[in-house]
Amino acid sequence: MLFRAATDRCDVLGRAQVAGVTWCNPALADGVVYLRDGIKGKGTLMAVKVR
Repeated sequence: MLFRAATDRCDVLGRAQVAGVTWCNPALADGVVYLRDGIKGKGTLMAVKVR
């Protein structure tokens, strides 16, 4: 979910489901979200540009 935060409210700018079930926390660096899809095994590492 991409949102604009203010002191009095939060505006949703967009949302997309890019992974299935996962227990890993995503990481954001330089406009790219890095995440791993899957619970068992190595899963699939993905990178999604958000800028």
